[in-house]
Amino acid sequence: MIDNDIRQYATLTTEDITMRYEQFSNKKARIFYFSFIIICVVCILMSIVSPESLVTYEQVFEKNEQNKIKFIKDLGKFEPLNQELIIESVLVNKFNSEINQEVDFDLHISGYDGSKWVKLEKYQEIKRSVECKKKSNCTSEILVYEPFIKYHNYSIQLEVTPIKEDFFDKIYLRWIYFNSSFSILECLIRYFFLIITCVVIVLFTRTMSNIPWEFFTTEQKWMLPMLFILILFNNPFFPLCLVESTWSFTILDMIFLAIQFCTMETFWLIIIDSYNYTKRQRTFRKFYLVKIIFISIFFLTISTILIWAQVYEKNDAINKNLDTIPGFIFLMIISILCMLIYLVWILILGFNGIFGAKSERRKRKIVFMFWFILLNTLFMGVNFITGLIRRVNGSTEIFFTVFITINVYYLFLFYAFLPTPELISQIQKGYNLIDTTHNSYYDNYTNEKNKEPIIEEIPITDDKNQNSSEN
Repeated sequence: MIDNDIRQYATLTTEDITMRYEQFSNKKARIFYFSFIIICVVCILMSIVSPESLVTYEQVFEKNEQNKIKFIKDLGKFEPLNQELIIESVLVNKFNSEINQEVDFDLHISGYDGSKWVKLEKYQEIKRSVECKKKSNCTSEILVYEPFIKYHNYSIQLEVTPIKEDFFDKIYLRWIYFNSSFSILECLIRYFFLIITCVVIVLFTRTMSNIPWEFFTTEQKWMLPMLFILILFNNPFFPLCLVESTWSFTILDMIFLAIQFCTMETFWLIIIDSYNYTKRQRTFRKFYLVKIIFISIFFLTISTILIWAQVYEKNDAINKNLDTIPGFIFLMIISILCMLIYLVWILILGFNGIFGAKSERRKRKIVFMFWFILLNTLFMGVNFITGLIRRVNGSTEIFFTVFITINVYYLFLFYAFLPTPELISQIQKGYNLIDTTHNSYYDNYTNEKNKEPIIEEIPITDDKNQNSSEN
C-alpha cells in the first residue's frame, strides 16, 4: 500500500477507467478479430464431422397380388433422446403426364410400452391431394408426427388407395427421428458453456469488486446482466425438453432464445450510440425510449414466431403447412424488416460515430466495437433468418454456427471489457477515484486541490502622514 500522503495525490478520474480492448494495437486487434473468425470456421467444421441431427430410414413397398399397396412395418426401437418421430410417404407416378388428385391413406399406428401394444387413435383415414410430375416422385406427405417419444417401439399399418385414377405402383415410406448421439452432444455442449458462463460471472464480479458502480463503463454495466441471460440461453432445463412429454420446457427454450437475441441487439445499439453522447445527454426519452420500443416489437415478433412454430409442429404438423398460414407469413415479413432496419441503424450509428468522433480514443473504441458487432451480426443474422425460413429445429449446422458462436462471442466480450491490468493494480494500491461525469463535484475537487494560499493585503501608509493626521 502506498503512503497516505502520496495516496491523496494519486487519483484516477472516470476518463482513466480503460478497458483492455482500448489498449489493443492494430496488430493485436487484428489477432482478436482473426481468432473470432477462426472459431466460427471451426464451428462450421464441427457441424460437418459431428453426428447428423436427424436419422432417416426409407423402404419401398410395391403393389401386391391384389393390385394394392398394403403393408405392416415395425419401425424398430426408440428412446426419449430420439425426441420425435415423423413418418412420410412418397408415391411414384408411373404415367408420362402430370397428376394432381386425391389419395386415401388408411393408416393405423401402434406403440409398444413394454407390456402391450397401444393403438394411437388420432391416426385414422387420411385424404391428401397429391401432385406428381410425369414419371417421377410425387410430393412427400407427412402421415405421422409424434412430437414426443412415448413408446419403446412403433408399428405402422398402411393401405394406399387412389380415389380416381390408379397412377402409382409403388410407394417410398420414410421414418425420421433425432439421432440420440446428437441429443447427448447438444446437452453436453450446453452444460459445458453453462459452467463456463458461471465461472466467467465469478471472475468478472471478483475483478470489478474494487471499482464502484458509478465508475463502470457502459460496456461493463451491461456485461453482468448479459452473462446471466446467457445462462438462460444455455438453458439448464434443456434435458427436460427431451424426456418430458410436455410443451412447457420446449416453449420456455424458445422464450430464452428470443430474450437472449433481443438483449444482444439492445446492447449493441446502446453501446454504439453511447459513444455519440455524454453521460448527461443519455436521458431516457432522448436516448433509450425509441430503442426500447423498437426492440420490444422485435422481441414480440421473434418470440411469437418461435412459439407458434413449436406449437404448430407439436399439434398440427400433418394437416397444414405453416408457411401457408397468412399470420405466420406476416410475422416473418415483420421480423425480416426489423432485422434490415436494425442493420441499417447500426451502420448509420457506427459511421456517424467514426467520422464524428472528437477524440482519437473515442474513435478507436467505436471502430473496434463497430467492426466486431458488424462481423457477428452478419454471421448470426444470416444463420438465424435461414433457420426461421427453413424451420430447422435441432439442425446440426444451425446449432453449431449460432449457439456456439454466441457463447464464444460473449467470452470475447468478457476479455475485451475487463479493466487493464495497470488500472487494477492502481486501484489495489489505493488510488482515489474521481467521478468526472459530475462536473460540479470535479470542479470543487480540482479547485480545492489547486487552491493557492490567500494572503491578506495590508495597506502601507506613510508614518509622517499618519502622525500629522493624528495631530
